[in-house]
Amino acid sequence: GINAEYGETIGVHHMIKLLFIVLTLVSLSYSAFVERVTIDTTTSLTDLDERFVSAGWEMWSFLDSVQYLSNPVFRKIVSQLSPGTLRVGGITCDWVNYTVPDMKLNDKMKYHESVGGSWPDYERPISMDDFKALVDLAAYTNFDLVFGLNELHGRDCHVNGTDHCVGNWNTSNVRSFLTYLRDNKIGPIFGFELGNELTYRDVHISMSENIADYTTLNEIFTDIWPDKQTRPPIYGPSIDHCNSDVDMFMSQTKSFLSGFTYHSYPGRNGSQLESEEISIEWLKNSIITNDLHANSSYCIESWNRIGKPVGMHLWLTETNSAYVGIPGVMNAFENSFWYLASLGQYAKTGLERHCRWALYGGSNFAFFTATNKGQDFEVFPDYWIAVLHKRLIGTKVLMTTGAFSQSLVYAHCGKAPGTITLIVINPSSSSVTLDLNGVNSVVPRDEYIVTASSLNSHTVELNGNTLILNKDGSLPSTIKPRIVSSGDINLPQYSYGYIVLTNASAKVCQ
Repeated sequence: GINAEYGETIGVHHMIKLLFIVLTLVSLSYSAFVERVTIDTTTSLTDLDERFVSAGWEMWSFLDSVQYLSNPVFRKIVSQLSPGTLRVGGITCDWVNYTVPDMKLNDKMKYHESVGGSWPDYERPISMDDFKALVDLAAYTNFDLVFGLNELHGRDCHVNGTDHCVGNWNTSNVRSFLTYLRDNKIGPIFGFELGNELTYRDVHISMSENIADYTTLNEIFTDIWPDKQTRPPIYGPSIDHCNSDVDMFMSQTKSFLSGFTYHSYPGRNGSQLESEEISIEWLKNSIITNDLHANSSYCIESWNRIGKPVGMHLWLTETNSAYVGIPGVMNAFENSFWYLASLGQYAKTGLERHCRWALYGGSNFAFFTATNKGQDFEVFPDYWIAVLHKRLIGTKVLMTTGAFSQSLVYAHCGKAPGTITLIVINPSSSSVTLDLNGVNSVVPRDEYIVTASSLNSHTVELNGNTLILNKDGSLPSTIKPRIVSSGDINLPQYSYGYIVLTNASAKVCQ
């Protein structure tokens, strides 16, 4: 209670006000919304690849960051997201040339300034030393490297003020580059893509041309690596919207394509993102089912029908809440409502790689960026979500059912036998109590609940403790659970995280 001296100081009026606040908080705790969720622990929906949580990186951003690739703090930060796949590409993968020693480059892409001024008038060179530094980074940090190749080399783009490109793909630079990699045993390189978002919104080339280019690339690969066992896999087409064109692409490349890749930014230009990311309906329905950007449900359905039966993989090689980096949203606490919901939903589809855009940089998209003139690094909230996912989520995805009218719950087997790890999301302004059915017990449990001082905060708290990397880039000691031995699962307002049911005794997770 309050001692007499303190009571005299604040006065009776303030004591009554304090009592009112306490009673209000108690009342709110008893009026928390109850979300009833059933977890099926008898069977799993699908398996989850250990590299499911992965990252993408813009080609020019990688080139701007070469000085950091051997930095031990940079490497430590990246390695804490492993194992994963690092897909390096984006729009600027079509704006480069590969400076292979003794190479004569006569047919650079014929760029002209676009109407919007967004495309450059030159190809930026990638030295083999820069590429080796990227390969070394991926190997050191336990990331599989997937590298995007330039599909516009030799083509004339922005003809007559349009975005269309004319002419044929000149393969000489790509062939020289790949031959150099083979002859000099540069690796490991897990695979390659070709081009980036060239066929739908801004139709730089037609889908027929894209298919022809991929067919040509396969012929080049077959010529350079005759032995299929040593030949890197090809992924594509890095498209940003799915319709009947992807049916045609998969049908005509399925004899050699290892994986179908696409991009999704469900909040599109981000104009409504601040309200969308705390809307339960948007989180439930707009990431896959009604994805207005990529038409993701069609991508997945088409892959199930054409690609999956022949062993083709399904990868999301670019994704974030929006394709315009909104400061104070996409690099803030709020963005992880989208990120966790996206991870939970895509895990159920058979998707093998979820490459969040982007690994590093200063565009408000990144997991982390440099500060203090490159002397230090700052990680953003989505980084912690990925770190925890790697450490808490197992390899089997479970079915959850419920109304999900105020919160979202996704279930996986945990890392330890018999355990279940829940992804929990409460984007509402009031607390939620979870009523779980189908599990042996909700106690004891390990809670990892993330909150922040505001939706726009760049820093977050885990179980009330601020998360900040150590100076050497290592994880702080505050990355630990709150161990709960009794009581219901209560999610505070505007919170998300993971809960490990250590006594679930789930047979499917044994």
